[in-house]
Amino acid sequence: MLDKNYLLNTNQMAQFVADGFLRFDDIVPRELCETSHKYIDDGLTFQGTEHLEGTPFSDVYPDDSPLKQIFELPRVKGVIQSLLGPDCEFDHHYPHLTEPGQFFNDDLHQDAQYDSRQRHFDIQISFFPQDVTEEMGGTLIVPGSHFRRVHETALRRYQNIIGQIQTVCKAGCMMFLHHNLWHSARSNKSDKFRYMYKLRLNAKSSQERHWNTDDIDDPGIKKILKKRQPWLGEEARVEFINRAKLWRYLTGNTDFDIDYYLTRDSMGSRVSI
Repeated sequence: MLDKNYLLNTNQMAQFVADGFLRFDDIVPRELCETSHKYIDDGLTFQGTEHLEGTPFSDVYPDDSPLKQIFELPRVKGVIQSLLGPDCEFDHHYPHLTEPGQFFNDDLHQDAQYDSRQRHFDIQISFFPQDVTEEMGGTLIVPGSHFRRVHETALRRYQNIIGQIQTVCKAGCMMFLHHNLWHSARSNKSDKFRYMYKLRLNAKSSQERHWNTDDIDDPGIKKILKKRQPWLGEEARVEFINRAKLWRYLTGNTDFDIDYYLTRDSMGSRVSI
């Protein structure tokens, strides 16, 4: 069993619900970054991993794969278990290589636009095995956008959203994204190849309370869940309702609310006219 000190705490889970992602710098040691970088560059990513959709994640990588070593690191396993539970499944993976000078239209998109699930979520992991400068055009994300489902054609019209973040990091950084978070590739304006390994994982069962809940009664949790994203404007209450619904699912606390919005909303279904 994984030591609970490697799991996320409740504050971090609340941050994931509010922002739709978590970022961990230096979570992968530099030496392992170099080994995996070469492994990807040599075209070995898919070796032994073809057609494994729905396979238990622990059974995916060959024993000699540096990717297997990375995802067996206790800190990495702890984040995955906290978000998905101890028995998640492999969905797909892909080594993204962006050549020097390669141009993108910076089209924002969601990777699960047509997903009909209301509360369950997958995670997408972005692993950066090399230093990524701003000039290299690392992945751009829009924090808090994971509750906004927008048709892909319409979503492409959005540009330069206040609060958007472009990834600039050192080798060993990992980002764990809610599967609906708005994101896009960026143009590589440098003279270096940019590498990013993407992995999507599915929850196999309920995602309720798989993290370290020692701080679950921390009064600061609600403050995190009431965070206002810079782009929200006057629509914060919609986000608060969606966050409260997801928090109820994750914690099993069906009475949780933010500013009474969800409770008031549910009262209508109990009133007979």
